[in-house]
Amino acid sequence: MRDFRWLHALFLAVWLTSSAFANVYVKNKLFKGGVAGKGAATTVEAESMLKVLEVQDYRIEDEQLLIGEKVLKLEAGMVSLKDLTDALGAKMVVNSSLGTVDVYQPTAKEGESGVKAPGSWGSARWHTSWESAAAESNSSGKPVMLFFTGSDWCGWCIRLKREVFDTSEFQSWAATQVVLLELDFPRNKPQSSQVKAANQQLAKKFGVKGYPSIFFANAKGTQIGSRFGYAEGGPSVWTKQAEKCMRGR
Repeated sequence: MRDFRWLHALFLAVWLTSSAFANVYVKNKLFKGGVAGKGAATTVEAESMLKVLEVQDYRIEDEQLLIGEKVLKLEAGMVSLKDLTDALGAKMVVNSSLGTVDVYQPTAKEGESGVKAPGSWGSARWHTSWESAAAESNSSGKPVMLFFTGSDWCGWCIRLKREVFDTSEFQSWAATQVVLLELDFPRNKPQSSQVKAANQQLAKKFGVKGYPSIFFANAKGTQIGSRFGYAEGGPSVWTKQAEKCMRGR
């Protein structure tokens, strides 16, 4: 049998030197394997992506990737990222304005408590309903930090999440300073009519004009300090400015 690994390496080298490919982030970290194409047409080096996603139950036979009963086509070891995420039940979010593609592993569904499952945003716990956030604020004495976002289309929201909210430094700060509440206004993600209506009501109450918008409020829903949003410089810069906003400076 002839060894075509050199051809695989050459094929990847040619693709990787091209400027027409997306930056792929997996679990909020830049994917370092082979990437080609962009947007919904992005393809990735299959085995590298499977390793990052910690998938072990798969086989590669005759230029095909077999995951359970799913059969995906390979070309020089590359696979359609959309096909792969669909097969794994993961989530692929394309942001055309930033030229990025984000891959998220599936997380547990939100419960009636209105709290996102642990691990969906690192180790931080984000409420998704005002009632549950206000209850924690009332018992803890910490203000609620309301994050109005468009998680699957707003480029600055995605950057804020990646650069600040998903970091351990921010999560440590939030654990002692605020109660986290995410109010999402997606364009493509499914969302119940109840959640959509509740989020719109809060957006109207706080006078949201754009995204991302950050507000701080007490357990009764009264705004504290001034509005905040994206700030360049990472978690240390962002949290210092957030504290000033909470004090109304």
